[in-house]
Amino acid sequence: MNARRIAQLLAASVMTALAPSVLAQSTFTYQGRLDRNGSPYTGSANILFRFYDAPAGGSQVGSQQTRVITVESGLFTTDYDPGLTPFQSNADVWLEVQVIVLGDPGWTMLTPRQKVTPAPFSLATRGLFVTGSGATAKAGVGAASTAKFTVDETTNASCTLAIDSGLNAGQTSELDFRGQGSSIWRIGKTSANELFIDRTNVSRMFIFDSTGHSAFGFQAPLNPGAFSRTITLHGNNTVGTPNIGSAAITFSNPALAQQWQAGIAVNGPFRFEKFGGGSQVVSVPILEVRGGSDIAEPYDIAPAGDAAPIPGMVVVIDAAKAGALRVADKSYDHAVAGIISGANGVNTGLTLTQEGSVADGKLPVANVGRVWCYVDADANGPVRPGDLLTTSATPGHAMRADPAAGNGAILGKAMSTQESGRGMVLVLVGLQ
Repeated sequence: MNARRIAQLLAASVMTALAPSVLAQSTFTYQGRLDRNGSPYTGSANILFRFYDAPAGGSQVGSQQTRVITVESGLFTTDYDPGLTPFQSNADVWLEVQVIVLGDPGWTMLTPRQKVTPAPFSLATRGLFVTGSGATAKAGVGAASTAKFTVDETTNASCTLAIDSGLNAGQTSELDFRGQGSSIWRIGKTSANELFIDRTNVSRMFIFDSTGHSAFGFQAPLNPGAFSRTITLHGNNTVGTPNIGSAAITFSNPALAQQWQAGIAVNGPFRFEKFGGGSQVVSVPILEVRGGSDIAEPYDIAPAGDAAPIPGMVVVIDAAKAGALRVADKSYDHAVAGIISGANGVNTGLTLTQEGSVADGKLPVANVGRVWCYVDADANGPVRPGDLLTTSATPGHAMRADPAAGNGAILGKAMSTQESGRGMVLVLVGLQ
């Protein structure tokens, strides 16, 4: 039986066995007959289970449990799960059972205690073997204790699963994942104290050596962290400095550095950075930007009265603060600087900035490209494609410029129409 069993004296009880194909557990099914005053009892009762380390007296092992049972014509069934605590020491244990029903002055103990004995199947079944006891116990799968899989619990508490290949130099320890195909994955340790992961029909795929070096896709690690082919990195914030899956990539042979790709999986910014000495120049034949339509620089921008700076507003140089801008609020202002980028869903394409310097700020201002811009068509007539635009007295709004008066105050050309009132037009930015 794949379970423990108990022989009951005063109450005829049975501990049911698990089916051979089911993993043995610590739950008992306790069945018995309960008589009261010489007759089979019908009704509810409480039953108490305790384990002891002796047939009488001794010390309780584990915790006690109480069950409410329903008795019909003297017969009852209940489950009891003592957990593994009573059996972990491999010492003999005895089960004590007590019963009480309504009207009884106290608990009635069923005597004597019953010794719990292991079922044969719990030691060896379907090729599973257990040898030894206590700290030297071994368990494995196979026809004998020399089979390939062995779990060895020795006095060395730090060793949970040991794969021992022998005593001679050059012998390796391997964990094979075998299948029907030719690509069989293995995890093992070489004689040079290298942990490897590979397939039997190819060279080493992953290697970690005792010096802290690692290699992916190479025969042996030459530098800390050597990689080939495609690598995916996932990371989380670390204690102290946030570190969102960053990676360092070094190309020692320019001829081999043909292509690399990188990206952020979940809505985060992508950064390409170079550390250390040497040139800071990144050179490419063609750079295609697909996420926006203008070239912008970030500025700190002051409001004009109640008009706070927002995307689409016209801005001018702020004479009160070097390197800063403010919302435009007068006509033909020769200090015109551009249009705040990002209105109507047209994003900034390229940002030029130097963080921590005067050439930095919070809002991107387009200097070149296509941008949506606020206009006031009542300030100087309708705005139509091709019209030159300049600042107006309406805060943050452009207006159609008269060519004779607009020299030095032009911010670009209109690419759409606003016949009257205030609205937005698409502007091809180009300061004049």
